[in-house]
Amino acid sequence: MMCLQDPLQRFLPRPYSFSVGPQPVRIESNDLELALAIRTACRTGNLDSVTEWIILRDRKSDSCGNAVTLLEEEALRTLLVGQGSLIVFDRRTRKLFAYVSPSLSVEFLTTALIPLLIDS
Repeated sequence: MMCLQDPLQRFLPRPYSFSVGPQPVRIESNDLELALAIRTACRTGNLDSVTEWIILRDRKSDSCGNAVTLLEEEALRTLLVGQGSLIVFDRRTRKLFAYVSPSLSVEFLTTALIPLLIDS
């Protein structure tokens, strides 16, 4: 029997899933605190440029460093935070995908990092 590795955690369960608002916004996460914070921000209109969220708390990531790097190439915007967090936003499809390190606070993510990524 072959054991397949999944280093990108594509098949990581995302048990917390919500749809929000009149224009459907889909939120999927493996972390309830993250999912609820994103849902609340979407309801208040603060993060309404995103229509689909997949946001994963990567409990195994190395969370050292806090340098923030923003990369942009056509429709894709990528935010690297330290060595443990990666957030990608596709402006064409309005989808956001993130791996978030254990040390990154939900408040900092929702009030500073994601707005920096989607509003510019």
